Amino acid sequence: MEENIAIIKQVVVQVATPYSVGTGIVLADQGLIVTSDTLVEGNKEVSISSKTFPVTMVRVLYTDARYDLAFLEMPQPSYFPIIKLNETPLHSGMQVLALGLDTLAKPQIIKSQIVNTEVAVQDVSFIEIADELDTGMTGGGLFMPSGTLIGINTMFQQGGDSHGFALDVRFLKKVLEAYTPHKFQVATYCYTCEDIITEKEVKGDNCPKCDEPILLPSGAEEYEPPLGVTQTVEQLIEKLGYDVALSRRGLHSWSVERGSATIHLTYYEPKGYIMADAFLCKLPPTNPSKIYEFLLKQNSEIKGLSFSVKDMDVVLSLVIYDGNFNDETAAKLIDYLLERADYYDNVLVEEYGALWKE
Repeated sequence: MEENIAIIKQVVVQVATPYSVGTGIVLADQGLIVTSDTLVEGNKEVSISSKTFPVTMVRVLYTDARYDLAFLEMPQPSYFPIIKLNETPLHSGMQVLALGLDTLAKPQIIKSQIVNTEVAVQDVSFIEIADELDTGMTGGGLFMPSGTLIGINTMFQQGGDSHGFALDVRFLKKVLEAYTPHKFQVATYCYTCEDIITEKEVKGDNCPKCDEPILLPSGAEEYEPPLGVTQTVEQLIEKLGYDVALSRRGLHSWSVERGSATIHLTYYEPKGYIMADAFLCKLPPTNPSKIYEFLLKQNSEIKGLSFSVKDMDVVLSLVIYDGNFNDETAAKLIDYLLERADYYDNVLVEEYGALWKE
C-alpha cells in the first residue's frame, strides 16, 4: 500500500485562488487536471503547485456545476504517473484512501472505508466514507489501496453526518468523454440546453443554443483586492519582488519563498493582526532535545520574532498589528523574517540534526 500511496501523492496538486484553496488530481493520460468547480468558480486562472514543479498560473479550461467538476490545463513541460479510473463495482466496507492537501500544501491521507456507494442527489451519486474530509481536500481524490481512482472529493454534506463524500468516478468519465471533442478549449456546461458550450461559440453573455445567460471561465472578472489591509499586504508582496497572483492562497492568505524557507502570511481581520509564519524544517523522530534548547535560547535573544513547533514543523513567526501596518515598516519586518528564516533552517539542519521539509 505504501508504494501505491507514494505514486498517487505525485498526482496531487494544490489549487489556489484569491478566495479559496483546495486540491486537484492530475490525469496525465488526458493532459488535464481535475478539481472542484466550487473551488475555481469565478476565476479564469488559478495557481497550482506540487513537489515536482513551482507555483504556476494555469487556465481554467472547463467548468461543470452539474457534477461540481472543473478541468485545468497542465503545466508544461511536466511528467506525472498515469492513474487508473475505477471500472469495478464498489461495496460498503471497502477500504479506501482519501487524498488531498491542506492549506499549507501538506499531503493529507485519510484511511477510511465506504459506508454507502450510492448517495443519490437528483441524478448524481456520491460515495460516502466513514471519515470527514478537511476543506483543503476538496477536489482531491478517493482511491482504492491499489491506487485506482474511484471518486473526486467534494464538500457535499448530508444532514448532520460527519462523514466524507466523493463524486463517483463514473461521472468524471462521462464528463471526460463529453469534453474530448472540445479538449483544451475553454468551455462550460449549460444547464438549460444540457450541452457543452465552447468559448468559440459564444458571442456576448448568453448561450448560443438556448439564449440563457452563461459564464465561461474566460469571462470571469479580474480579481481586485479589497481596499485596506488586504490591498496593502499585496502591495507589500509586490514590493518584496514577488508575483502577487502566484502568492495568493485563498481569502486573506498568501505564501512566498526565500531560499529553502516558505513563509505564509495570514490576515486575521476580526482580531486585527497579520501573522507571518516561516516553516523552516522538521524535528527529527528521535532526540530533538538539542533543537528545543536552541529554540528556547533564540527566543530570549532575537527581537520581534519567535520560534514555535507546530506538529513536527519548526516555525519562525512574526506578528504585525493592522493599526501599525504600513508599507515601509512591514516590508522591513517581512524582509527580516525572510532573511532569518533562510539562515536558521540551514543552522537547524546542518548543526542540530533537523530534517528538511518534504
